[in-house]
Amino acid sequence: MRTHLALRRGLALTLCLAAAGAGLATPAAAAARTDTVVVSIFGEPGDPVTGGTSHVWRTGPDSVRAVRSGDGLRITAQNPGAERFVFDLIPPAGEPMTVGTHHDPTATPTAGRAVLNVTGGNRSCTGGQSGHFEVLDFSADANRFWALFEQRCAGAGGSYFGEIRINAETPRGPLIAPSRLQFPARAFGAGAISVPITVVNTGTEALAFGAPMIEGRPAKSAASRLGDDDIGIAGTLSFAVRESTCAAVPAGESCTVWVTYSPLFPGPVEAYLVLPDTRTGDRYRSSLAGFVG
Repeated sequence: MRTHLALRRGLALTLCLAAAGAGLATPAAAAARTDTVVVSIFGEPGDPVTGGTSHVWRTGPDSVRAVRSGDGLRITAQNPGAERFVFDLIPPAGEPMTVGTHHDPTATPTAGRAVLNVTGGNRSCTGGQSGHFEVLDFSADANRFWALFEQRCAGAGGSYFGEIRINAETPRGPLIAPSRLQFPARAFGAGAISVPITVVNTGTEALAFGAPMIEGRPAKSAASRLGDDDIGIAGTLSFAVRESTCAAVPAGESCTVWVTYSPLFPGPVEAYLVLPDTRTGDRYRSSLAGFVG
């Protein structure tokens, strides 16, 4: 659990923004940049909220509105002419929003518990839901927010999950959405799952990428002695690039890398998706994480 950061109660924050296409970047050594909003959601087959599809919104021509009231946060996101998605993230009653994991462990939300609720169009979890959201970064003035979320509707065959970033400082380079991809926990030997990671060239010149690759990221712990070792071999075996459209990407255009996670090792595994820039030598990356248990 990360160190908790206090939130000033009663603060209301409203951001009316526009979002298009895709996400955030983490090149190895580059100057910092602030992107206002990036929201990503992915749905497993059988999830009734997303219908098993994925969506990404970021500052641009789409509408993203984040409203803070009391200790909770509501985010609405919509592409022009498309369905509106609503994200409600509420910590347990009497507690401020903090860095760390907030669980919604009951199938039916109960007063006093943390609540994660996402609706897409007219679709929601009609029979209740369970899930959690993990706050990775949060400023005391509520102007900066970074969280991962996962939820499953009661009786559904799959979960939906994703990332929310508001005013997050990120290194210069193409936007990669999400900047961190946390797959839902899966049973050992369960089927693989693939999701699209979107890369947007926000610069003024074309980008040229080499073949995207998976690099290990150690995640070994006392609770997972069979997980990643010190050089991340389990991560490189658990994740794979299924396909990619990222090669020459003109300014303002985007491409997609499909990443597959296979639950091959007990406990947590982590890795990086790395896109090498063949012209500058820069390496842009997104973090990947999975868990078997």
